[in-house]
This record gives sequence, structure tokens and C-alpha cells, in this order.
Amino acid sequence: MSQTSRKILLMYPVLLFLLAAGATGCSSLGFGKSEPQFGTNIQSAAGKFEDRASRSAPPDRELAEMTAPEHERRGDTARSRGEMANAYFQYEKALEKDPGNHRIMHKQGVVLLAGGINDQAAAAFRNLAEEAPEYAPAHEGLGLALFRQESIDEAETAFRRAVDIDPDRWESHTYLGIIHDTRNEHELARKAYIQAIRTNSGNKTAAYNNLGVSYHRSGNYEQAARVFQEAVNAGMASDRMYNNLGRALGMAGKYD
Repeated sequence: MSQTSRKILLMYPVLLFLLAAGATGCSSLGFGKSEPQFGTNIQSAAGKFEDRASRSAPPDRELAEMTAPEHERRGDTARSRGEMANAYFQYEKALEKDPGNHRIMHKQGVVLLAGGINDQAAAAFRNLAEEAPEYAPAHEGLGLALFRQESIDEAETAFRRAVDIDPDRWESHTYLGIIHDTRNEHELARKAYIQAIRTNSGNKTAAYNNLGVSYHRSGNYEQAARVFQEAVNAGMASDRMYNNLGRALGMAGKYD
């Protein structure tokens, strides 16, 4: 097992706290409860890192006979269950048999992000972006890691590179909007959220929520309410959306 895999296991108590706290790439701003919005579908690790890589690894003979796609599938299954150490181990084994597979390299970075190991995630995504400069997920992953490290200007550069390559990177658009909102550049933020909504994939509920929050932050409560109501009418309701709708209506003086 590699040094990185061992580090994940040794960091179990820290990872438990991070995952239970929802450190999975929240891309929505708002007044209500935070909801994980992670582009690669790591929605939650259930707050438990129960399966250690060393415990769940197959016997050596079986490992030797497994193909890279088999390891990748096992890694995907482990990741969907929140078994991040096992997922990393399986992706590492896949890369031993298929070196330079950009998709699997990206998945390794995603696991590091899910574990809150942001410095290594940033290094992994940066290396991937240098090796595959036209691979948009690498730049988006780098942006996410840098954002968590509060390297906002560098994160913005990475997100912009991602959407330049692939305009459908909804999460990059969303984070660009968040960055603009934190600078009180609300018009630019709204353009980014609208781009996220117009993409062919992604969490449109998060983008709508952020768009409404952006109007709310700039004092346009009636428009904020219209955005939240539009999302609710389109079936994108959530506790946070209803909460924000009520707040916006209240601030606009329309809440009876």
C-alpha cells in the first residue's frame, strides 16, 4: 500500500470529523441547512469510515488477476458507499495496471477531496492538469481544492480554465458565482449561476438557490423571491429553498 493510502488510514479520526461535518464540496450558499453538492456524486460518506483499505482488500492472488477496469469498478462501488480508503486503494491498483489513465487519476483526487486532504488533492489535480491540459475535470478539481485552501484567485483561474474547455462544467460556473458574490460582484455572480442553470447537467437546485441568494444579498428581495418561487414551481423544492423563499418574501414585505 502506498504512503498516501496509509496516510488516509492514519487520519481516520480527522476524516471522521471532516466527513461528518459535510466537507464534501458544498457549492450552495444560503440561509438554511447546508446540503452537499458535489459534481462527482460524493453526496455523503455517512460520517463513517468503517472499511479500511487493508481490511477490505482482496487476497494477493486475486489482486494480481484483476484488471484495471475491475479495480476501477470496485473503487467506484467503495466510493459510493463512503469507503474512501478502500476506493483510493482500488484506484491506485487500477493505475498500476493502466498508468496515465486520466479518468482514474481524477477519481483519486476526488477521494482526497472527500477526505479533506486538500493539499494532496491540489497536488494530484495540478499534476493531472499539467499532464492533460485539455482535461476539464482536472482543472475543476484543482479549483475545488484551491478554494478549500482559500487560494481564491488561483481557484478562480482553475475554474475559468475548466469552463473554457467545457462550458457544461456546472460546478465550476457555480463556484465562479460564489467567488464573485464574496467580492460583492453580484451581476457577474448571477451570470455565472445562470450559466450553471443552462448547462446540460449538474445540480440546478443549487444554482437556483445561489442565484436567489445573490439577489437577496444585493437587497433585491422581490427578484430573490421570484427566483426561489420559480425553482419551487419547477419541482426543485428543498427545505433550504422554502426557507429562503420565506425570508425573501418577508424582507420584501409580502409575507402574510
